[in-house]
Amino acid sequence: MDTNKMRAEALEQELATLKAHIEEMTKMRHAHGFDSWASVLSKIDLLTNQLNACAIVAMANTKESACEQRAFHPSYMTFACRQVMRAVDAEIELRERLEARADSLSKSLREQFEAWVLREYPNQNMRQFSSGEYCSTTVHHCWLSWQASREAVVVELPNEWVTNVGTMLPPPGVRRAIEAQGLKVAP
Repeated sequence: MDTNKMRAEALEQELATLKAHIEEMTKMRHAHGFDSWASVLSKIDLLTNQLNACAIVAMANTKESACEQRAFHPSYMTFACRQVMRAVDAEIELRERLEARADSLSKSLREQFEAWVLREYPNQNMRQFSSGEYCSTTVHHCWLSWQASREAVVVELPNEWVTNVGTMLPPPGVRRAIEAQGLKVAP
């Protein structure tokens, strides 16, 4: 068989396959209510932008960045995007509460330390630099030691224990009371 004739037949077969694909895609386009290929591409573009909006919203990690990243065209807002926003807002709120709790705990720990220093050594200089370090190197080293001693202590609570009235779990207040003293609780 002639090589040119073989190539022509292969091309005809590829053309027939392409025509069948185009016909099938055209039927699908009409079945989904699109009147032109431009409208199909426009819909794909919109869906892509909606998906990108979700990804951009998900990257926020502060209230300010959440505000900035939510400034997009209203047509990109979807149910999924609103759900992502809710999850991001909840994460930001939890992080802020955790930071406030850590600050409070650190402040409480520092207050306990300072009360101890002034009780034991009433004439100590308790002034601090803006960095939070004590001006007195002795007091500052004592503060570092105080923190390290609290970090080293970990109170291990039992998961549960059995009494004459049944199985007991440690109440959440026990954990909070121990942690309020600057100690760690495991597990």
